[in-house]
Amino acid sequence: DDAETLSSMGMVGLARELGGKYEEAEAINRQTLARREKVLGHEHPNTLTSMSNLANVLTRQGKYEEAEAMNRQTLARREKVLGHEHPNTLTSMSNLALVLTRQGKYEEAEAMNRQTLARREKVLGHEHPNTLTSMSNLANVLTRQGKYEEAEAMHRQTLARYEKVLGHEHPETLTSMSNLAGVLNRQGKYEEAEAMNRQELECTKKVLGPEHPNTLTSMSNLALVLDSQGKYEEAEAMNRQTLARREKVLGREHPDTLTSMSNLALVLNSQGKHEEAEAMNRQTLARCEKVLGHEHPDTLTSMSNLAGVLNRQGKYEEAEAMNRQTLVRSQKVLGHEHPDTLTSMSNLALVLDSQGKYEEAEAMHRKELAICEKVLGPEHPDTLTSMSNLAGVLDSQGKYEEAEAMNRQTLVRREKVLGREHPDTLTSIYCLAYLLTHQQRHSESLPLYKRACAGYEAVLGKDHPTTRACHQDYADALASQEQSQLVISPTIAGSTKSARIGKGSKLLRGLAKIGIRSSKSSVR
Repeated sequence: DDAETLSSMGMVGLARELGGKYEEAEAINRQTLARREKVLGHEHPNTLTSMSNLANVLTRQGKYEEAEAMNRQTLARREKVLGHEHPNTLTSMSNLALVLTRQGKYEEAEAMNRQTLARREKVLGHEHPNTLTSMSNLANVLTRQGKYEEAEAMHRQTLARYEKVLGHEHPETLTSMSNLAGVLNRQGKYEEAEAMNRQELECTKKVLGPEHPNTLTSMSNLALVLDSQGKYEEAEAMNRQTLARREKVLGREHPDTLTSMSNLALVLNSQGKHEEAEAMNRQTLARCEKVLGHEHPDTLTSMSNLAGVLNRQGKYEEAEAMNRQTLVRSQKVLGHEHPDTLTSMSNLALVLDSQGKYEEAEAMHRKELAICEKVLGPEHPDTLTSMSNLAGVLDSQGKYEEAEAMNRQTLVRREKVLGREHPDTLTSIYCLAYLLTHQQRHSESLPLYKRACAGYEAVLGKDHPTTRACHQDYADALASQEQSQLVISPTIAGSTKSARIGKGSKLLRGLAKIGIRSSKSSVR
C-alpha cells in the first residue's frame, strides 16, 4: 500500500468514472479511501482527496444524500486541516454546492457558490480558472432558479474572462459559450442561442476533433435549440449523428449515449413519430435500469419520457401507471419537494386530465403548485407553468372564471419574469384567447390571438407547429364571430392544449458540460 500504488488506484477510478462505469469507479474509490485511511489516517490531504473523488462518483450516480454527507465531511476536515481559504477547501465547497444543486436545494447552493466565488476571487484572483468555474457554477444555479437575466449577465462576464485568460478556442472557453447559449435558449432567444451553439461546435470540432466527447455534447446542445425552434428534421438528423458517434466512441451503455437516445426520442415524439419514439424510450429505459439502476434520477426521467409518449398515443392506462411509479420513486429518492418530483406530479396530473379525471388532476395540480410556490417561489418559470396547467384543467371543467383569473395572473408574471416575447408568455396569451373563445367573447379573444400569432412568427417562425396551430385557431375564432357560433377543430384544440402545457415530461438533455467541470476530481 505504498503511495504510488494508491495513486495508481485513484487514476484507475477516475478513468472508470470518465468512461461512465460508475459502479466500478465507486468500488475502486471506496477501496482506495479505505486503504488511505488505514495507512495515512482520516485527515491526511490525500485521504481527503479520495473522499472527494468518491463523493463525485456518488453524485454522478444520483446517490445525492450520501454524496452530500461525504462532501460535507470532506469540507469540514479540509477546513480543519488546510484552512478555510485553501484551494482544496474551496474545491470541496464547490463540489458540495454542485450536489445541492442536483437535489434542487437551490437557495443553499446559490449561497455556497457565492461564498466560494468570493473566496476564490480573494485567494486566487478574479481571472484564475477556478474562479471562473465558480462564476459559471453560480450562473448555472441562477438559471435553475429562473433568474435568467442575472445568469445571462454572469455567463457573458465569465465568457469574456475565459477568452482573455485562456483564449477563444480553449475547451473551458467553449464550455462557457455553451452555457451562455443554454440560458439564451431558456429565455427564448433562439437565434442568438443557435448562432452561439454553431460557433461553439465548429471551434470544438477544430480544436478537439469531430468525435471528442465535448464535440458530441456540442452537437447535442445544438440539436436541443433546433428542437426548441421546431426545426425538427435538422434536430433529428443531428441527434442521430450524435448518437451514432457516442455509441462508437463511448459505447452503447455510456450515460451520454443514453442521453442521446432520449433526445432523439424527444424530437421523434415532437414530429408525431410516436411508435419509433416509444420504441427508443423503452430501449433507453431498459439500458438506464441496467447501467444506472432503477432509482437513478436519469432512470426516473427516462420513465417519465416514456410515459409522455404513451400519453400522446392515447395509451392512458399504461401512461398513468408509469407516471404513478415514477412519482413514488422520485419521492423516495429525491424527496417530496425536489423539482423533478414536482415535474412527476405535473406529468401524472396531465395524463389524468387527458382521461377526463378532472377532479384528481385538479387536486394534484393544486398540490404541485403550492409546493412550487414554497420551494421555487411564486415567479419561478416552473411555478408559472404549474399555474398554466392548473388553469387548463379548470378550463376543461368549465370553471371559466377561475381559469381566466389564473391565466391572466400567469400572463402578468410571465411578462415580468420572462419578457413579452418569450414563448411561454405567448403561450399564456394563446391560452387566454382560447379560453375567451370558449365563452364566445370574441372581441376580447381576437386581439390576443393576433398578438400571439405575431409573436410566434417572430420567435418560432411561420412553419413551427405552434405558430400554425395558433393561426388556425385565430381563423376559427374569426369564423365563429361571423357565424355567432363556436367552431373548433378537434385536431387544433388538441394542438392548443399541447402548446398550453409548457412543462410536460422532464427531459434528459445533452447539457452534460454544465457543472461537470466543477467537480475537479483529482488524484494524488
